[in-house]
Amino acid sequence: MSNEDLSQCRILKANHIACNIVASNARPGTLEFDLYEQDFQAIIDLATSVLQTRQRIQSSPPLSAASTPDAGPRAVAGLDVRDPLCILLASCRKQVLRNRANDLLMRFYAMSGPV
Repeated sequence: MSNEDLSQCRILKANHIACNIVASNARPGTLEFDLYEQDFQAIIDLATSVLQTRQRIQSSPPLSAASTPDAGPRAVAGLDVRDPLCILLASCRKQVLRNRANDLLMRFYAMSGPV
C-alpha cells in the first residue's frame, strides 16, 4: 500500500469516527462528549499521520514529471481530516486536545493555501 493510499485510509477512518460522534445523542454543552475522549485522540493521531505524510511527499524531489502523481494534498470524494478536527473542536472539552486540533488545522490550511 502506498503512502497516499494509507493516508486516504486514515482520512476515511477519521471521518468515520467523527460521524459516529455526530450521530450519537450527545448534546452540546454537556459532559456526554467526555465519553469520546479516546475517539478525539484517535482523530488527532490520524490527522497527524496524514499531515506528516503530506509534508514528506511535498518535500521530496520528484523523480520525473511524468512518473510522479500530484504531490499536493488530495481528498477522495471530498473527504479530508479538516472536518473531523472541526468536530473535535466543537465537541471536546479537553483543552490539550483542542489545542492540538487547532494547531493541526492551522498547519493543514497553511500547507494547502486558501480554500
